[in-house]
Amino acid sequence: MNLYISDLDGTLLDSTAKLSNYTKSNLQNLIKNGLNFSIATARTPATVVPILSDIDIRLPVVVMNGAAIYDIENNKYLKFNPILPNPVDKILSILSENKISALSYTLCDNHINAYYDKINNHVEEKFIKDRAGSPHKTFINASLPKDSNVLYFLLLNKKDIVMNIYNKVKDIEDIYAIAYKDVYNEGFYNLEIYSNKSSKANSIKEIMSLFNFDRLVSFGDNLNDIPMFEISDECYAVKNAAKDIKDLSTSIIDSNVNDGVVKYLESLSL
Repeated sequence: MNLYISDLDGTLLDSTAKLSNYTKSNLQNLIKNGLNFSIATARTPATVVPILSDIDIRLPVVVMNGAAIYDIENNKYLKFNPILPNPVDKILSILSENKISALSYTLCDNHINAYYDKINNHVEEKFIKDRAGSPHKTFINASLPKDSNVLYFLLLNKKDIVMNIYNKVKDIEDIYAIAYKDVYNEGFYNLEIYSNKSSKANSIKEIMSLFNFDRLVSFGDNLNDIPMFEISDECYAVKNAAKDIKDLSTSIIDSNVNDGVVKYLESLSL
């Protein structure tokens, strides 16, 4: 039994970070007719839930690049992987030494709190502003509290700044760090730091085991999709994807702005 799973930004979402009317309508029909479909994204439920509000996603979704698995129907985290305390301290020390503040995502009582010491740039400011007020996540301008369950760190900044921090944290034990181009802001990169137990691949494996899926078909566009592609029986890169993703893919489909994922799914005899 196949599981079909897609990234959001740059893959299922259009250039305005929304589902097109075509994708919403046709994906809903496919799921209604039996398509086993879910999402694996770097986003948190704070934005995933509104984006998917018109789609009847019955399976758990992978959020924060695999740091957690979330049940949309029951508004509940099914599993999460916090970063160990020692790596957290090392990461915070490196950020402090470089006078950089990252968003520190913590989970407490089924709710995400994102702590930050300061806003570094206009992209980060807009990122926080656009996501403020969600019932699923609260941004807090304060230092990270002691003994927090830190799921991941997120840094949004110019490429040289991000790569400098990446090179200083990437070899810390028990963490997984990835830096990649921001699909919405030219010249900016994202740095995401997780527990080494967290990845889209590991969380997808858990969903497959839980629901007895034996084949995985995935869709993606960026470097954080590599772990997911590596465990897939078939993997498809959208036309706008990064070269490394295209090189790994079974085939290349139409771009995100042309509803490539849903058009491909419609072409199958499901």
